Amino acid sequence: MVGDPESIRHGVMVPIIGDLDAIVLLLFPEEDAAKICGIYGIDPYTPDGASMLGEVGNILGTNYINVLAQMAGMEMEPAPPQVVVDMLGAIVTTVLLSRGDIDHALVLDSALEVEEEQCSLSFLLLPAPGGVEDLLGRLGL
Repeated sequence: MVGDPESIRHGVMVPIIGDLDAIVLLLFPEEDAAKICGIYGIDPYTPDGASMLGEVGNILGTNYINVLAQMAGMEMEPAPPQVVVDMLGAIVTTVLLSRGDIDHALVLDSALEVEEEQCSLSFLLLPAPGGVEDLLGRLGL
């Protein structure tokens, strides 16, 4: 759903605690990670680049979560992000294996404009079993 499993992605994983036990996974295509880091002349493959993408992912992921939490009347708090660069299939498989039994996920493809250039990312909300049903129920869906 989020791309070719063999394509390179920069992933930012943000654990969520509170009323919803979940992981937010933000996936930046390689060229878009380079655009974001390029604003400050940073290579996304350096520690500074990983730090910058971690902060961008943390800000974006936290904003998505805050909106969902407010709409659903739930308490959701982000934990510190983790950043990884690997093939998309490896990132997603690792996160899914760490979560155990995932029955549903919320996937949003997003577009950003960075310094007048289009960038994209995929947002995945991977809750513990039953989490999506609880969230949708609170949203009246």
